[in-house]
Formats: sequence, structure tokens, C-alpha cells
Amino acid sequence: MQEQIKQIAERIQGLREIFEVSLETLADELDVPIDIYRDYESGRVDIPVSILLKITHRFHVEMASLL
Repeated sequence: MQEQIKQIAERIQGLREIFEVSLETLADELDVPIDIYRDYESGRVDIPVSILLKITHRFHVEMASLL
């Protein structure tokens, strides 16, 4: 399970970097404290489905592409 969380986190980080969005900007857009967002993107903690949905909408990708 932990490996899957890290893979999702890497995909999200990749999207953020491709679209040249800073950590701070995305955390703000998701209404998540920056420290918690860093934990999400590092793969240290599981990302809630509600946050994943917001990310898919933000970057116009399907959920399957993250999972």
C-alpha cells in the first residue's frame, strides 16, 4: 500500500512540475496547509479522495491517470 501511495504522489508532483505550479500555489488552491500538502506529495501520508478529485480537476486529468 505504501508503494502505491508513493507512486500516486510522484504522479501528482510530476503534473505540478509539468504545469509549472509551485507547491505553495497548489496547496493554496486545494485549501490545504503547505506542510500537509508536502506530506501528500512526498508520499508520507495517504491523500484523501477529495484532494485527488480537486487535483484531477485542476490539471484536467482523469482519476485513473493518478491511480
